[in-house]
Amino acid sequence: MTDSALNARPHRDPALVHWPRQPTLHMPDWVADVAGPVVSLDGDWKFHPHPPDGFWRTNIGKEAWTSLPVPSCTFSHGHDLAEGEEYAYARTVDIPDDFAGRRLFLRFDGVTGKARVWVDGMPVRSHFGGYTTWFAEITDCIAPGAGAEVVVGVTDAQSELCVFNFGGIIRPVSLVAVPPTHLSRCHVDTSLSDDHRAATLTLSVGVDGADLD
Repeated sequence: MTDSALNARPHRDPALVHWPRQPTLHMPDWVADVAGPVVSLDGDWKFHPHPPDGFWRTNIGKEAWTSLPVPSCTFSHGHDLAEGEEYAYARTVDIPDDFAGRRLFLRFDGVTGKARVWVDGMPVRSHFGGYTTWFAEITDCIAPGAGAEVVVGVTDAQSELCVFNFGGIIRPVSLVAVPPTHLSRCHVDTSLSDDHRAATLTLSVGVDGADLD
């Protein structure tokens, strides 16, 4: 899994050619026939500071793993983890029935260092960063109305980023459902006049989906 994969660009948005920063999926307040399009995945996750080989596979039992609240910092819970050593989170996510026919994403608001994501043992994407939001599309990995095992491997990389960039899943995680055609970016740019007495607002909107005629 590398960030050069299509899913490293969460909406496959052609506007990325013009916007070098990765777009942030527009979070829906309402989606037709969906009771709640955003589901919080915060709470206790299974955690292993030194997971076994192939820990992302569904046949690897995780019942004996300890519990760790997400979001939180691993260090705050007594885990003094070495840089460069991958540790693991896991939890089962119940996919609502009314998510059928929608595009589904996992939203991570902050995961330190290097992260890898699997759903039911299938690789989804990787990410390298820390304090920024990113998405992983899981539409083709799950079945609405069923449970799915989400596993996240994290490797702290302070020497490659900064000394404060460690701690694992330090910000909220959500499951998001959007229509097949949806806003993939909404960006407002403000340009001030030379005397700062007037401004021009430019709204740039990205749309992703099959129905773009």
